[in-house]
Amino acid sequence: MIMVHESANFYCDLYTEKMHRSAYATPKNYLDFIHTFIQLYKQKKDDLLKQAERLNVGIIRIDEASILIQEMDRKLEKQRKELAIKTQKCDDLLSEITILTAKQTERKSRALEKKQIVDEQLIIIEKEKHEAESQLQETMPALLEAQQGLDTLKATDITEMRSFANPVDTLRLIGYCMLIYLGHPSITWKDVRGVMADMKFITNLKTRDPDLFTSKQAVQLKIYLKKLEEKLDPNHIYSLYDKSERDIKLLTLMSNVSRVGGSLFKFIHAIDNYMDKYRETKPKKDRLLSIENDYEINLTELNRLENHIEKSTNILDDFRKRFDIAMEDKIKFQEETDIAIRRRLAAEKLLFGFNSETLRWKDEVNHMKEYENELIGNCLLSSAFLAYCSPFTYEIRQDLIYNQWKKSLNEKTISITENFQIQNFLSSNVEISEWTSQGLPADEFSIQNGILTLYTNRFPFCIDPQLQGLLWIKQREKKTNLKILSMRDRDFLKHFELAIKYGYPVLFKDVDEYIDPIILDILSKNFQGDSTHQYIKLGDKNIDIDRNFRMYLTCRLSNPKLSTLHFSYSKVINYTVTLKGLEEQLLSSLVKIERRELEEMRETLIQEIFENKQQQKLLEDSLLRELTTTTGNILDNNELIETLENTKTKVSEVIQALNLGERTRQDIEKLRDTYRLAARRGAVLYFSLVQMSTINSMYQYSLNSFLSVFEYSVKSAQTNFKLEKRLQSIVNTLTYQIYCYGTIGMFEKHKLLYSFLLTIQIELDKQIINYNQIDFFLKGNLSLDKSSKPLFNWLTYETWHHCSYLSKQFPEKFQNLILNIEENPIEWKQWAEHDQLENIALPKSFDTLLNDFEKLMLIRCFSPNRIIFAINKYITKIMGKKYIIPPTVYFDSIFEQSTAQIPVIFILSPGSDPTNDIQKLAERKNQIRKIPTENGLTNEEQKTIRTLAMGQGQEKLALQVLHTAQHQGTWLLLQNCHLLLPFLNELEKELEMSTKPHPDFRLWMTTEPIEKFPIGLLQKSYKVVIEPPSTLKLNLRSIFVNLNIQIFSDSDHPAYPGMIFILAFFHAIILDRRKYNKIGWSCTYDFNESDFRVSVDILKHYLNMNLEHGNLDIQWSTLRYLIGEVMYGGRVIDSYDRRIIRTYMKEYFGDFVFDSIQQFHFFIDITTKPLKYDYFIPEIRDFLSAKQRWLLKEANISIEPQIEYNFEKLLPNKISDLLQHNMEQSNSPIKQIDYRFLSKNVLFNQFFHYSIFRDFYLTYIDQLPLYNPPDVLGLHPNAEINYLTKTAHEIYSNMIMIQPEQYDIDYGSNREQLILSLIDDILQQIPPKKDFNLLRQKFQQRVTPLTIVLLQEIQRFNLLTSVMWKSMNELKQALNGQINFSIQLDEINKDLYHGQIPTLWKSYTPQTKKSLANWIEQFRQRNQQYDRWIQDGELKVINLSGLHVPESYLAAIMQIAARKNQWSLDRTTFYTHVTKWQNINDIDEPIQNICLIEGLYLEGARWDIENNCLIEQTNKQLIQMMPLIKIIPIETYRINRNNYLATPVYITSDRRNAMGIGFVFEASLYTKKDLSHWILNGVCLLLNTDS
Repeated sequence: MIMVHESANFYCDLYTEKMHRSAYATPKNYLDFIHTFIQLYKQKKDDLLKQAERLNVGIIRIDEASILIQEMDRKLEKQRKELAIKTQKCDDLLSEITILTAKQTERKSRALEKKQIVDEQLIIIEKEKHEAESQLQETMPALLEAQQGLDTLKATDITEMRSFANPVDTLRLIGYCMLIYLGHPSITWKDVRGVMADMKFITNLKTRDPDLFTSKQAVQLKIYLKKLEEKLDPNHIYSLYDKSERDIKLLTLMSNVSRVGGSLFKFIHAIDNYMDKYRETKPKKDRLLSIENDYEINLTELNRLENHIEKSTNILDDFRKRFDIAMEDKIKFQEETDIAIRRRLAAEKLLFGFNSETLRWKDEVNHMKEYENELIGNCLLSSAFLAYCSPFTYEIRQDLIYNQWKKSLNEKTISITENFQIQNFLSSNVEISEWTSQGLPADEFSIQNGILTLYTNRFPFCIDPQLQGLLWIKQREKKTNLKILSMRDRDFLKHFELAIKYGYPVLFKDVDEYIDPIILDILSKNFQGDSTHQYIKLGDKNIDIDRNFRMYLTCRLSNPKLSTLHFSYSKVINYTVTLKGLEEQLLSSLVKIERRELEEMRETLIQEIFENKQQQKLLEDSLLRELTTTTGNILDNNELIETLENTKTKVSEVIQALNLGERTRQDIEKLRDTYRLAARRGAVLYFSLVQMSTINSMYQYSLNSFLSVFEYSVKSAQTNFKLEKRLQSIVNTLTYQIYCYGTIGMFEKHKLLYSFLLTIQIELDKQIINYNQIDFFLKGNLSLDKSSKPLFNWLTYETWHHCSYLSKQFPEKFQNLILNIEENPIEWKQWAEHDQLENIALPKSFDTLLNDFEKLMLIRCFSPNRIIFAINKYITKIMGKKYIIPPTVYFDSIFEQSTAQIPVIFILSPGSDPTNDIQKLAERKNQIRKIPTENGLTNEEQKTIRTLAMGQGQEKLALQVLHTAQHQGTWLLLQNCHLLLPFLNELEKELEMSTKPHPDFRLWMTTEPIEKFPIGLLQKSYKVVIEPPSTLKLNLRSIFVNLNIQIFSDSDHPAYPGMIFILAFFHAIILDRRKYNKIGWSCTYDFNESDFRVSVDILKHYLNMNLEHGNLDIQWSTLRYLIGEVMYGGRVIDSYDRRIIRTYMKEYFGDFVFDSIQQFHFFIDITTKPLKYDYFIPEIRDFLSAKQRWLLKEANISIEPQIEYNFEKLLPNKISDLLQHNMEQSNSPIKQIDYRFLSKNVLFNQFFHYSIFRDFYLTYIDQLPLYNPPDVLGLHPNAEINYLTKTAHEIYSNMIMIQPEQYDIDYGSNREQLILSLIDDILQQIPPKKDFNLLRQKFQQRVTPLTIVLLQEIQRFNLLTSVMWKSMNELKQALNGQINFSIQLDEINKDLYHGQIPTLWKSYTPQTKKSLANWIEQFRQRNQQYDRWIQDGELKVINLSGLHVPESYLAAIMQIAARKNQWSLDRTTFYTHVTKWQNINDIDEPIQNICLIEGLYLEGARWDIENNCLIEQTNKQLIQMMPLIKIIPIETYRINRNNYLATPVYITSDRRNAMGIGFVFEASLYTKKDLSHWILNGVCLLLNTDS
């Protein structure tokens, strides 16, 4: 276990050194290792014993089943005989029952038919009876009313009627009708009176049954009623009435005759109506009677049949009971027999089916015994993995597990499974399949991360720049109410507390290096309480914790600077996607696009195989469970037997499916592998792209956005039927698209680096080059040994040093390099001194022997300043020319690639502002449109872009504007977002929550590059870097393209357009100087377009003011001051930089620019070079010749012939009109003015509208060369060499930051040996500490200012040597394992390995830019100078670079002179005189009381010793060592500065910073040329060179 911890510590250091990432093995890891091992071993041991026990029980049960087979055979034979007898008895009873049942069925059939007839008749009877009664019921109300009317008759009324001997006809007729109704045989009045005499007369009428009324009587009744009606209505007055009305009238008439007659008339009339209805229903009643008779007959027959059936049923039931008893006895016996048969078959199946299973189980039991012996080793290895491997990459994990720990276990004879795999031991196929279905990538590294996340003892801290872990966790915990929080949220504690209390999982996203201390107790699982109740302290509260609570922390940073705190409190897990893992993901995406059916088939096949294996396992587990848990007779367990059959069948099917699946999988993989080339290239490109974030934190790219570009590239690649050509097309398209995607969002200085990185990564992947070659290319020879000297003077020490190393370390190709140079010095010299050595062949056979990168290595040795061009050529040859020409940023293209969900972030550099371009883009994209307002009206003036400058207090307004823009579909531009970083986190959250913004919505943001910019916002955005163009031509073009055309019409002065061009050229010049770094400007200044625009306003104001006063004079001095000193000079803080501004003003602003005799040129190349450079102020009249009219034609300018040939005659009037127009407000008359000081070319402009001049200037600019030499800026061509060399060094340092070290198991020892050897060399160079007290006593008697300087220097030097000695010894002890590595020692270790001065030492040394080897040499010389000073006293010649504070030495010199000559110190200065002495040995005159300085280097010019003045540099000579220089103190008023250049002296080539640090003093150098020439050349003196 100790070995594991120590090896983990070693690999943490290795990981930090190689990958520049933090990793620590803390004591907590060691405790986790022990705890995990104990827990894991116990769990695995228990599982193993349980499984072995189940298998043993299963084997015993199978053996028991085999003993029962013979006994079952005997019992089964006896049961079969008894079963035959019982079966026969049942058959006999069944036959009798069948006969009786047939008869009974026939009777039931007849009864059923009879019942159907009876039911039908009953229905008919009921129906017709109902219909007849319904019809009669219609007349019943009237009949009843008539009968009731009879009750009103009194005896007197009847007596009265009866008393009539000869009544009126009407009464007689009504009496006859009454007789007819009563059925009287005769009809006379006498009969009437006789009937009425009966006391029951009325009762007889009422009780008479109307149904007994015959039809004959009815006819007779109608005759008499007819007669009665005629008597009552003889005139037929009521005949036309309705029947009911007529009856009422007749009744009234009758009642008038006699009350008794009326009542009888009403009754007889009702009887007549009733009889009419009765006649209609009579046939129905007759038919009904017939049916009722038939019904009675059938009902009697039905009752007879039912009685007979009941008797037969009783007999049949008796037979059935006897049959049921017999059958029950038979079934019971049959079941017993079936059980016996089934048991017999089951026993056979068990014995046959379990034959192979039993053998397998026995083998498994034996294997488990062996596995138990291996369990300790497996658990040790797995526990070590869980405890230590989480922060490492896949390669280091594999190396640790299988090459270190497993090897150590084998050496200690601790058994371990032969083909041990972590994922197989700690998880199962079922779990892995579940994880992959939830979004976890299926590669081995991701599976390991899944295991570490779920099975760790601590809460996981996931380094997840591609968000794959975040998405998996979100998907996995989706159903458990996952709480996604951020520590930046104001209310995260409230949600966090609820999650702890109720057991919800919590995911903290976007965690950076800072972890809120309030959660540390939870993170460290510092739970309190007992096993039943636990709580934890959160802030000042104790919170009950639910056992289901889980917590995850994820970090988007690709390389967070984590401390031991993170590693102690949490489990840091590296989720960074691996090259192999990403290759598989891209391969799946690619095949899904190219061969969708193939990928779907593969996914389906994988799923089927998984399901088959899962089902097989479930069935086998079920089988074993049933065997071990079943009670009673095992042969009665049908589920067990069925499971066995299913298992055997399924096993067979699974084996077949697996075999088929494996063959199919291999075939599919072969087809998929044909596309692997493109997927591999995609993975290489992605890792190259994300590595750029090491250079600048703004270069953040998410995996999702990369996948989008990947899919777009595949779909847009040229199609081809040949797979090989199609793949090549995909690779080429993908590579270029990723190049464009990256460069759009990168600064210009990093674009070449990115192209070079892509190229070498592709070459590395193809194994054409290796890491050792790259290492040499970036670092060169780091050895401190420079004892060997070059064989030839034209070879520098650096070149010889590197070549010697190259021949030793790469003997395969460079073994004969030194010998070849010795044998062919002329060829090698010619090649090395060639202006473009990268474009000519190498000497001898090296041109064919070396590959392209090896040629780069050789060029690095001989000509560092040409390495940029060599890299360009290398990229062009390997990748193509388009990879060194970054794509142009077009705003329309940016808009097309943006969406409502993807913000566009403009990363600004000094002097750049895209606001104007965005506004113009908005105008082109329908800036003004109708937008509905709150009151329902439309506002046509509503602009679709809103600009908001960010700053303190703008957060709420910004969010309000954002919501409005998202809703209305307008544009929002947030400027200077770097000023309000906390708001950006809220903005990111708002953008995430906004799922469906208006499709026209766009969010534009501008920011300076800043380290703390939210990574999530950068990753999801489209990044565009906006920089001022990098060449003079592009700067000029940018100025005029963005210039409003109306500006040219703001002044009528003839010189106005030309002066705008002068001002633009000046602006472009000072921007272009920036790329030459310190030789261009000592400090960095953010000159921008606003400076130019305000300067144009100043120019316009003063020119118009002169016109208003009636003259054309130009106030040059005023313009030079306001523009040079105020506008541009106001940004300049360095006096020597301000001197450059003044010089440009003097060179460009004066009457000479409009000289009529000699045309003004900003620069004209007078050399014999084929490509001539000529920069001048273009005027329209310059291009009137036939040869040059093409420019006017291109600018669309036409000139009338009379103006061209007569403009001088027309000019006076034109000028007069011009002045008159501009003096309208003035009453003063126009005087005769002289305008001839302006050239004719300028005055010619008066005949054209000034608005054409922008297009004219743009046309002129377009024909200028793209790249301009430094001469145009006033710099020497060598400035470009300086610029290129510096750019090359930047590429070296950036590539060192990016490139991980190669993984080699012997790397650690090799590196340690190298560092230990380097430490020994350095320790030898460190002198013993100088005795300061002894020195102070030595100089105590003669203390001078120089002595004080010496003592101060010795103090500082002693401090430096002490720090160096201590740090080197401590590092040596740490490398030898005697002490632990501290962070400081780790940094020193890295610096030494990279050949750099340790950062710790730099704070104790003078400012320097030297490498470690060169600095050690200077350190040695510095010590020698101190020794000479101590031994010999004041030095005759001193090297200021050897002093820690050189200014103090110069101040001491002036102090001594002031004391000696009694000068005032504040009026004392010194001047310098350059001697002809190169060193102290050349001095040929007394130098008493003279201070001589050696070791100064001249940059930007060369010193002519013979003529004692400044002259031009020779080509490629960047600096020159100056002769000895006299420092002569003098009173200030006596110094003569005529023809002397005030030359600043700096410590290093970095000159000085904004704080003035780096400047030493000012020297005076004589010159015969104008001072402005050397000022623009950036001439200075340096104390130190960079090499």
